[in-house]
Amino acid sequence: MADFTPLNREMKERAKAQRKTMTGMESNLWFRFLRKHQPRFRRKFVIGNYIADFYCSKAKLIIEVENKSRHSDLGLSYEKWNQRKSELQSNGVLRYSEADIFFNFNGVCKHIESITSERLKELGHEDLISESQKQIRE
Repeated sequence: MADFTPLNREMKERAKAQRKTMTGMESNLWFRFLRKHQPRFRRKFVIGNYIADFYCSKAKLIIEVENKSRHSDLGLSYEKWNQRKSELQSNGVLRYSEADIFFNFNGVCKHIESITSERLKELGHEDLISESQKQIRE
């Protein structure tokens, strides 16, 4: 039987609020690439007591956009804890700085596409790879 963790209502409300206040680069990545991506990514997705910036359940892949507030000592220790917890749940984690997205948007999109395809293959979802490959060509 699969593990089931009930949804934390407080975290659900936080995620909903964060969807309305995404940073400029999060919005850019979402509206220009991830929202149309197949397989589907979700934004500000709750995983336990953690809110992932973007999450693809088919590829078990989390994408995090690093902003300045995460560069403090407290922010870095929190990020290490989140990454460790995510890895224990067998999710892959990709991290991009806002500068990466701003200056190398196409490269970031190609990297996400490549890693998503690899994860799908590892998880036995080869049937979804061809659809995701079409996405990058458009």
